[in-house]
Amino acid sequence: MAGVAMMAGFGIACALLIWFFATPALLIGGLHLVTRLASGEWYQAHDFWTLYSRILTVWLAIHMTIWLVIWWLDRRKEKKREAKHADFMRLRKLFYRDNEVCLDSYETLKRRAGEL
Repeated sequence: MAGVAMMAGFGIACALLIWFFATPALLIGGLHLVTRLASGEWYQAHDFWTLYSRILTVWLAIHMTIWLVIWWLDRRKEKKREAKHADFMRLRKLFYRDNEVCLDSYETLKRRAGEL
């Protein structure tokens, strides 16, 4: 089973590499076709690597920005969850002993403490 997981991981890594590095090349290929259809002339291929590097830079920057925003939102949600849990444990200590089972919800404990 470990070999299957390693092959799956390799496949995912290859798919990510293709997604990140082949997509700008496909965009440039589309640009070649569109300019050929629009003007009858081929786009100058000697500028391919310059254009590829610029499109790749923008492409990767967009993905990194999206990942950063998702990470930041997830971190905010996690911090709120941790703060709520810490507050729940504080309220639990007010009304329950250490080894006693607490069946009250967070809102019930806040209401009992007079904080709601």
